[in-house]
Amino acid sequence: MTGVLSMFLFKGYLNCYEENAEHKENKKKTVDVEKYNTESEKSAPHPSNLLQEEAVSILFIKSDLRLVVNLQDCVKAQQNTAYANKVKLSNLKEMAKTVAYIQEHGYDTRDSLEDSFSEIKNHASTSRKDLKSVEDNLRKVNEQIHYTGQYFANKPVYQKFVKAKNKGQFRQEHPTEIALYEAARKFLKEQSADGKLPSMRLLKSEKEKLLQQKKDAQKTYHYYRDYQKELNTVCSNVDKILGQTHTRQPGKQKSTDIS
Repeated sequence: MTGVLSMFLFKGYLNCYEENAEHKENKKKTVDVEKYNTESEKSAPHPSNLLQEEAVSILFIKSDLRLVVNLQDCVKAQQNTAYANKVKLSNLKEMAKTVAYIQEHGYDTRDSLEDSFSEIKNHASTSRKDLKSVEDNLRKVNEQIHYTGQYFANKPVYQKFVKAKNKGQFRQEHPTEIALYEAARKFLKEQSADGKLPSMRLLKSEKEKLLQQKKDAQKTYHYYRDYQKELNTVCSNVDKILGQTHTRQPGKQKSTDIS
């Protein structure tokens, strides 16, 4: 196992263990704790073809790693010794898991961990945009299917209206059918580049393709979203173990060993 970072994390983990063994809570605050509870799964799905061309350095398999709780901000822990001890024990377990995670994935510096987080965050953002694009295309095809069906359903009545001698009276007798036909015709003309009606068969075929693309895009987005959440948990736990507050800056800084 490599790692200057993992060595300092281990020292920080030991220091936290010693502090928890020697001291009990001595401060009380009025801020409620937000307990982060991520359900563990067997494994996350592989990314779909939408983003397979983009390099991912680590195959993500979802773990049960959780955030380390800040005892100073936990009102219940400040008021209940038994609960505080329970949180301390849970924190120690999560710290140990975090150290093991850092070692397993070969992170040597805090910046290398942050770089991985930024990379996966970008993938998550891109996959979310891809998903939204597919959903927009699917919505447009559904609209075309709806108005094409509406057009053909009311076309017979409209043809009778065109041939009617008294069009005013005919319109009064069939206002809904004529209005629906004219609205559908207007929409389809605006959507058509060549003035031709879309084929219902082709539209439904396109819808099936988009539904599959949406399914793949959702898998990809959920994959990177969960990966981002996990790395964010790791980053937060590392900061708590080292007793540091890490502010994420837009620009990259030179990577240095954490001491």
